[in-house]
Amino acid sequence: MLSGQPRMLSGQPKMTELSIDMFRIGTTLERNPKSLPTSANPVKQFLYKPTAEQVLCSLAETCNDLSHHSAQLIYFSGCCIEYKEMAGNQEAYSSCYGLSFSHRDTTKKSSEYSRELLHAEDLNPFLRYPTLLIIDCDDLNYDFSNVSPAFKQPVLTLISPKCIPHAFKGNDLGSLLTMFLHCPLMAFSMICGVQTLKESQYRQGLKLLNNTLGEIFAVINTSKTTHRGVLPDVLT
Repeated sequence: MLSGQPRMLSGQPKMTELSIDMFRIGTTLERNPKSLPTSANPVKQFLYKPTAEQVLCSLAETCNDLSHHSAQLIYFSGCCIEYKEMAGNQEAYSSCYGLSFSHRDTTKKSSEYSRELLHAEDLNPFLRYPTLLIIDCDDLNYDFSNVSPAFKQPVLTLISPKCIPHAFKGNDLGSLLTMFLHCPLMAFSMICGVQTLKESQYRQGLKLLNNTLGEIFAVINTSKTTHRGVLPDVLT
């Protein structure tokens, strides 16, 4: 499931109700149609600027439809907001910060965000399957990796970097995190200040990258502890 907003960048390209970040994540999950049937591609749900209730309802529906040997990827793109009224009552949540998927409105009181914020603990009931959780938020003030699944299933959390190169600030390129996930060679070139590459250099770099990823996948694929849900022949 992919939930997001255009990351407070008014110039970021949008396709109907998809930001460029959501588009990158969605296409990264697609497999080569020449080698696999269309049905082998994972089922995806896209939510653009949802409320917290919509996110939770969608997660419940998704978990209900997953097969026994499935795994899930959850991508969130939003802004971090402090709900001050929660600061003195943290019995339910470990932090008074949460994610909002709508544009930050500085005129709003923090109490008006109470129903809009998504907290790490809100995800615990939906972690019954192996989960890759991606949090794309430039101003995240607390660690979403503190989710504590009670169902003995692995959870891997990827969080956007706190410091990014100046070239990625205030532009329409999307986030650095999604660029690395979608096209790591291009992202690596950009943070190194390389604006142009010869075709031969690009092909050589791509070959090295693919070989490295292939070796990593071979280790995962042959491991006896790898959950079947992360293997390509059963990913749903």
